[in-house]
Amino acid sequence: MNEEPEQPFKGPERRQRPRIEPGKKAYTGPERRQPGGQPYSGPERRRARRIKGAVVEYLVEGQAPPLRTAFLRDLSIDGLSLFGTESFIKGQRLQIIIYLYGFEQPAEVTAEVCWVRPSKVFKDSHIPHFDVGLKIVSISDAAKSRLNQYLSEHADES
Repeated sequence: MNEEPEQPFKGPERRQRPRIEPGKKAYTGPERRQPGGQPYSGPERRRARRIKGAVVEYLVEGQAPPLRTAFLRDLSIDGLSLFGTESFIKGQRLQIIIYLYGFEQPAEVTAEVCWVRPSKVFKDSHIPHFDVGLKIVSISDAAKSRLNQYLSEHADES
């Protein structure tokens, strides 16, 4: 028998990332791509810092409980993005409870859906997953204070 020696698994090929000039941020989302497919590499245009990762509970305005759960992808004082199995309609409002690490009281906000797209995470799953961008439209002074404190303490960790 002529058997060739088994080759070790090297894993999938990784695509090369474009070089970004020092001091510039790269935006690689499809909605930020310039013609020709190059990622945005200009100055930071966001008005507020963002934090990643946490769990939230939410209720769609006008629907009865129970609360549903999603994962927080991104958080700022102006808005947030979620990852979950439920799709939404642009303009829908959600009552959201954000559990902040190190705080006894969660921050409760009302947010409006700005965009929804199929998530690239678990894209081969038989259960569809979605990324959802929301704008905060209502927040109490106490919740805003907790969010500001949390963002200032954890912004450098993400």
